[in-house]
Amino acid sequence: MTVDQAYIYNKVCSLLAVFVAFKVLNDEDKKRGRGKTRQWIRRRDERGYFNNIMKELAVEDTAEYKDMMRMSHSDFQRILSYIEQDITRKQVLGGNKVISPKERLALTIRFLATGETYRSLSYQFRISTRAI
Repeated sequence: MTVDQAYIYNKVCSLLAVFVAFKVLNDEDKKRGRGKTRQWIRRRDERGYFNNIMKELAVEDTAEYKDMMRMSHSDFQRILSYIEQDITRKQVLGGNKVISPKERLALTIRFLATGETYRSLSYQFRISTRAI
């Protein structure tokens, strides 16, 4: 083995060692899991933005609904019918409650309409920022 070959061999081994170390550390981070769902997020169904404000406005005050969502409720339903199958997630046994396609679409439209931060939307919709 020449000096140049030995040098290249050592560099390759060093890079490989760094890659393996990075991979091991990265895999350990993934094993930690997401942790428990915060209690205030668990109350999404009874106190969340979607299940309270949006549903009330859709029925009681369509003008305000249109102002808030930048579209009518019928337009929202039409868009939902087109994409519902694509954004539906399956409930996993023992997992957290799945975010409904209606909530996903409402959150997305609200983000596009207002430009609010994920953190702000997280508080409104009671959905973790990771899930957004």
